[in-house]
Amino acid sequence: ACSSISKNWGDGELFEVAKRINFHPKGGSRIVWYVSQSKAKGEAHIGGQIRACSRLIDSRVDTVKSLFREFQRLGVYTWQDMMRSTGSNQAGLMRSIRFHQTELFRKPIALRALKNYGVKQAPQSPIALTPSQFMAMYNYGTGR
Repeated sequence: ACSSISKNWGDGELFEVAKRINFHPKGGSRIVWYVSQSKAKGEAHIGGQIRACSRLIDSRVDTVKSLFREFQRLGVYTWQDMMRSTGSNQAGLMRSIRFHQTELFRKPIALRALKNYGVKQAPQSPIALTPSQFMAMYNYGTGR
């Protein structure tokens, strides 16, 4: 999960610092998006919630320099953002993920309600969910 993704919540790419992520996502996995805060004017109320989910296409680890060169056209992260994430190490490793089929939740899930789904920590970095946890969250969020 991450607090910042593409502006339109659609298909896209995202970067995370590889040293913080000890997971090996597989294509087809689902991602739930936790929004820690909104920087948009008048949207302070959407922070601290699971707001959407996506399907993972693929993931790879490479150097910051290589990933920035490939994905800078997307404009999600600046070079300064990426340098800050790796302690100004251009050879530092990051993970890029490609995702699609993003669905906004009709009923966002508040941080305080995550314990009802067996989630014991704030999802500010990747955590594994069981299929039943994901389906319960998905069904609630989509109103199904």
